Amino acid sequence: MNDDVIDIFSRLPINLDEFNHPALPPPPRPKRPYTAYEVSEKVQFCLKFTNNSGCRLLLPYAYHTEIILSSDNNILDIVYHNARVVMLLGGKHLDQLIDPIQDRVLRSIYGFSGHAHLEPSPESTIITKVRLSSLQDYFSISKKQKEGKKTPASVKENA
Repeated sequence: MNDDVIDIFSRLPINLDEFNHPALPPPPRPKRPYTAYEVSEKVQFCLKFTNNSGCRLLLPYAYHTEIILSSDNNILDIVYHNARVVMLLGGKHLDQLIDPIQDRVLRSIYGFSGHAHLEPSPESTIITKVRLSSLQDYFSISKKQKEGKKTPASVKENA
C-alpha cells in the first residue's frame, strides 16, 4: 500500500458484511414518515449513511472524489478513492442528491425500510439500497460487466 494513501479499513473497525447485511433486524417501532436525506445550511465535514436496517457510517467529505449517476437516476455511486471505498445507492430520483453533495451541505442519507417508514410520495427521492463496497471490488465487478462475464450479482439477477 502506498504511504500517502489512507486505507480506511486499517484505521477503522469497519466490517463490510456487518454493514451490508446486519445480523439483527431493527426493533419493532411505529412507522414514521420517510425522508431520504437531510440538508444543512452549513458546510459539512462528514456525510452520514444509514442503511435500510439502521446501521450508520460516517465518511468525511475530504475523501469523496467522484459521483457516478446512472442515466435513469436510479443508481448513484459515491467514490472515495483515498479511503478505498464506494458507497452504492439505489432508488428513485437520486439526481436530487448531486447538488447538495457537491456543495457539501448534505448531512445524512437514509435508506428506506418498509417496516419502519410510511410509503413516500412517488415523486420524492427514495433510497432503497445503501451498500458499502471496497474500491477494488467495485472496479473488478465493473470490468467484468463490461467484458460480458457473469458476476455473482448478475447470475442471481438472471436466475
